[in-house]
Amino acid sequence: MASTTTIGDSQEQAVQPAVGMLEWPIVAQADVADISNAINDSTKSGKKLGAAFIMTLTAGGTDIISAQGSAAGDDWDRISDAGATPITPA
Repeated sequence: MASTTTIGDSQEQAVQPAVGMLEWPIVAQADVADISNAINDSTKSGKKLGAAFIMTLTAGGTDIISAQGSAAGDDWDRISDAGATPITPA
């Protein structure tokens, strides 16, 4: 059986990925705890209720944090911490 090739036939089919990757901003724990840091300024960081970031822990490792509100002094909840220990900027 003869086959013919036309322009475009050699392109591979696009495959829908099984998993999507989310790229989250990464911020240091010391910055989250500093009320004057840009992460706590909603006009610079987009801080609002439910905003989430990856936080690098001072002791090593990472955690997911979520804002309880948009004010600079509003707490951040540590999502992966079983006790959901809030971090209050001061």
